[in-house]
Amino acid sequence: MMKCKNCKMPIRPDIPYCPNCGAPNPPKDHRKLLIVILIILCATAATLIGFLVVLLIGGMSPSKPNVPKFDFTCSEYTDEMNRILGVNKLNKDNWNVSDTAASYTESDFAIDLDLDEESRKITKISVGPTDSETAAKMAAASIMAVEPDVSQKEALTQLADLSEEKTEKYEHGTTVVIILKEKKRFEIKPIEDAVIPATAEITQSAEPSAITGAPVSEPTEAPTEKPTEAPTAEPTTEVPQDNAHNAYLEYLENNRSEFVNDKSEYYRKREANNIAFTDLNGDGVDEFVCVRYGDNQYMRINFTIFSYRNGEMITLYDDMIYALAGAEGSHEIFIGSDAKVYSVVNHFPSFSVTEYEIGETGVSANQLANRTGRGTDDPNPEHFIGGSSVSKSEFDSFVDSTRDKAETVLCYSHNASASAGSISMSYDAACTYLKQ
Repeated sequence: MMKCKNCKMPIRPDIPYCPNCGAPNPPKDHRKLLIVILIILCATAATLIGFLVVLLIGGMSPSKPNVPKFDFTCSEYTDEMNRILGVNKLNKDNWNVSDTAASYTESDFAIDLDLDEESRKITKISVGPTDSETAAKMAAASIMAVEPDVSQKEALTQLADLSEEKTEKYEHGTTVVIILKEKKRFEIKPIEDAVIPATAEITQSAEPSAITGAPVSEPTEAPTEKPTEAPTAEPTTEVPQDNAHNAYLEYLENNRSEFVNDKSEYYRKREANNIAFTDLNGDGVDEFVCVRYGDNQYMRINFTIFSYRNGEMITLYDDMIYALAGAEGSHEIFIGSDAKVYSVVNHFPSFSVTEYEIGETGVSANQLANRTGRGTDDPNPEHFIGGSSVSKSEFDSFVDSTRDKAETVLCYSHNASASAGSISMSYDAACTYLKQ
């Protein structure tokens, strides 16, 4: 039983009207349904309002900024650095990489890269510490990687100026280089104003866009006049051969004493085959390969490789291979069948076989075998191949097999024989060759 809401008299729940006063008596189930409907309507309204708020907030949020970046991923940067350095200094497996950064650390240098999360391109290069010579070379190579027109000498000079606070920054085309004194870091970044937006079109095209697949829209205004012929200027990294030869000739004429000992005719035979010109690193320009005197007393004998890059002569490699004091030394330097350069140097009791890989701005030298002793009268010198002790016969066999690789001899002394065709020449012959 229930009570009528009007007369308060007891009535049955299933009677629609009160028999005493005639007032309507709706069932409780009808009220429950009404409550449920109201709840659903309220929830739906709340959901719609929330959705609209999200749309409004999202529409008003600023778009992701177009962060300037270099045209290198971490992997591509590693390849370019190793190419410039002329040796595999950076190992791709040694990078510690996250979505937005990559770091590489060794005992004498560290490199940190900021990465664009979407494209994985580099947005900043940081190299340190600034008081490390190796780190300075890595920073210079990084500048050369992103700005090919910059020479090694120019990059190192500018880094030195930054370290000495002679300037606050250097700008190269689309790149700026600064120093963070507190962090002891060189920082290399793209210049934001110089970055071309990814959507910019230089020429008209009916081809579909590589990103959207949609045709590229035609410009609404008439384009400016375009040149009718392609530019003929050589890129700065492709230096004409005659410019390099002129620089080498100037060096020879200004430094005759490094190649000729005018004080003694005794040295004339020794000097007869110590200069060669040939392209060793595949850049289309001859290197200047020589064995020369490393001091004014004509005692130090240096093996040197000069090259020409970005309008200047640079030194790729220079190291003493022996001294004339004591026993007289001999040398043979040649290109092997594997395109690597080898030197075989004998200065008893010392003897060495060294392999060289030639890059555009540096050389990697690896001693393959050597002989050591305690003086010129040592009857039992020690022999090594790859750092491991071997017998004399094993050592001699290795030396012979290395000589068998020779295809082009670059330099050799008067007491050594050329084991293959030679392109070596004397100082006078070299000057005459370069003047042609």
